[in-house]
Amino acid sequence: MAMLRRQKDTDAAQRKKTGRPIFRTIFNAMMLVMLVEVVLLAVSIAITNVDGRLNQNAKDMLNMQVRNRVSYVQDLMQDAQNLTDLSEHINNTVLAMQEEGQLDLAELNTSREKSDALLTAIAPELVSTLRAKPVSGIFVVLNTVNLHNLDVGCGLPGIYLRDLDPDARPSENNSDLFIERGSASVVKKLGITTDKSWQPVLRYQGLQGNGFFKTPFQEAYEDKARLDDDDYGRWTTSVYKMVEDDRKMVEDDRTAMAYSQPLILPDGTVYGVVGVEILTSYLQEKLPYTELRNDNDGSYFLVSTENDVKASSITVSKSVTSSEDVFALESPAAMLNLSQENGEYSMTLRRTEYYVVQRPINLYNRNAPFSHEQWLLLGAVRKKTLFSFTAKVISLLRIAMLVTLVLGALSSLLVPRTIAHPAELLYREVIAAQEAKKSPELSRTGIRELDRFAEAFTSLNTQLLNNSTKFLRIMDM
Repeated sequence: MAMLRRQKDTDAAQRKKTGRPIFRTIFNAMMLVMLVEVVLLAVSIAITNVDGRLNQNAKDMLNMQVRNRVSYVQDLMQDAQNLTDLSEHINNTVLAMQEEGQLDLAELNTSREKSDALLTAIAPELVSTLRAKPVSGIFVVLNTVNLHNLDVGCGLPGIYLRDLDPDARPSENNSDLFIERGSASVVKKLGITTDKSWQPVLRYQGLQGNGFFKTPFQEAYEDKARLDDDDYGRWTTSVYKMVEDDRKMVEDDRTAMAYSQPLILPDGTVYGVVGVEILTSYLQEKLPYTELRNDNDGSYFLVSTENDVKASSITVSKSVTSSEDVFALESPAAMLNLSQENGEYSMTLRRTEYYVVQRPINLYNRNAPFSHEQWLLLGAVRKKTLFSFTAKVISLLRIAMLVTLVLGALSSLLVPRTIAHPAELLYREVIAAQEAKKSPELSRTGIRELDRFAEAFTSLNTQLLNNSTKFLRIMDM
């Protein structure tokens, strides 16, 4: 009998040692379920490539904006450089004046009277062209000799008209126009106000200046005008000012870029250039950087390059910048270095990384002398800003996963505790009754199954006790 009792005690101790508490059982199950959910969430995020898709969406939106804008800028510049009608009108005027004996091209550089007569005759057509095109200025420079043979500082006859607000309704008496260059007699005959930087002639500045008329003229002159006049046309790759001598003239901060082409008679005589000007401020209005980003953190660059745009590294020259970004606005004539990888472009300004979208602007014929000067429109946004939404979403997902882990751990602690505590209470009451060798009085837990189990256990214990008592009485009898 003693051995049987010791065996029962040993079995009970072994069960107590090897058995699992209800709290641990429920806690482990809930933690496993929570971990599976978190892993599934992480795997689904990785498989669906949420960050990559969001980044690509931001890139696509920037690409779309730049693509739409470059079409507008290309149309504007192509419309501005279409000077065929004006060039033909000037040529016809020259030929008519030659037939009437009013003009001798050999005297254009030396006779102020002859050049003024030609400029006065073509001025109305210049004004009409200026009104009809999206430009802020128009000019004609007359010259029949090799520019390399001219002395630096000598004057060239010409006329330069400017409209500071091309989009405004034109006035009937041309009061909204200014004459930047033109002789006093031409100014008097036209009745147009002179600008603050007015001079009667255009000063030749040698090899370093006058790019807006020198380069196209010299190219046609040295090439013997073998091509059409518009094939020699060229946009200035850097902006310029009409101020030619800061020591003698009032400073003018109005920068511009220009397109010009040589004036060529049917016999191949090159006698000057005709061109149009677009103010930098006007182009900036046509490049609204706010459309790139809602927080005004985008930048437009109108640039030119002679590099292969498909190369891994491209150096471009800024002409016009439209931005509020101080890094982008620095050094208007600076060079930008673009890096290309897998068809995507980037650049670094002041150690800040920018994502860049570039689109070509087609302005020249393939066989034109300046076709190697490729024009591009760049749309640039700081990478940190462009991908900021993606970063926020990924941060929120990480926070959500962390919160899920924390809440899951707390729930895994509280729920098993709530369920295990009543069962543990019943267990302790039974152990206490067993040690006191009396019938247990079990508390109500509020859990239906446990309360029914306790009632059944108490009832069974009472029946056993009654049966035991009856048996003892029988034995005593």
